Amino acid sequence: MAAAPSTKKPSLVITVVTIMLLLLACCSYGDGTIRVSCNATWYSDDDPFSVSKGCMMQELLTDTPRASLHDIYRSCTYHGATAYGHATCSPALDSHLCENCLSYMVQQMATVCVHSVGGMGVYEDKCNVRFQNYAFTD
Repeated sequence: MAAAPSTKKPSLVITVVTIMLLLLACCSYGDGTIRVSCNATWYSDDDPFSVSKGCMMQELLTDTPRASLHDIYRSCTYHGATAYGHATCSPALDSHLCENCLSYMVQQMATVCVHSVGGMGVYEDKCNVRFQNYAFTD
């Protein structure tokens, strides 16, 4: 008599490891390494923090490449929820390369840190972005 095929569900260990890898993503971009980490606290779909975060990220993307030394802190508040952010680029990057680097970092963080109230993305010494639901200084 042949054994019935296994219908076991994936183990909890595999699920946890997969989630941890997604939360602590490390991937290749160009010739360098990107690190993205996320706050473990999440917000819901209808939370005003989503709007605040989007507003603040757009300000970082717009203002950082044009700022002296490519180093900017920004915050944005919507319906009482405030998102705080900081972005930097290496002064060696021109405005266009800074903007491209930050745009890529923000895309990676949006993919990995969906609904997280905080996160940080670093692309070697070229650029980095951080956001939180509280004020901070790096």
